[in-house]
Amino acid sequence: MYEIAKFVLNKDTLPPLTTDTLRWQKFTVMGYEGVAQVQSMSGNINYCSIKLDSFSGGWVITSYQDSTFAGKIYFTQTDSTHVDLKGTWKGDSIWMHTRRKLDKDYPLMKRGFHWVNEYPMNW
Repeated sequence: MYEIAKFVLNKDTLPPLTTDTLRWQKFTVMGYEGVAQVQSMSGNINYCSIKLDSFSGGWVITSYQDSTFAGKIYFTQTDSTHVDLKGTWKGDSIWMHTRRKLDKDYPLMKRGFHWVNEYPMNW
């Protein structure tokens, strides 16, 4: 899973507003081949087909819900936890600076798993 730290749509940087349906919050490449998930800031989730274009080196992404939601994204790994994504989505140009979410970032990995907890973990 990649958390979107900076999102630029058609050369306009979009702030991370929770009501924004255009700005991406998370981009997840599923463990099984060919499926990705795009989550907007408003929480809408769009499942997509994702295929590697070996000729250009980018991903071809097409939404399962609406085939007009499509594009091609190129990725550049800037370091071990950051990836820049650049390309097109729904006919618009996009650029994102992302941070890869590591296993240690998830609550279950932080607190450990116990069959019996003396105190519930309430969010």
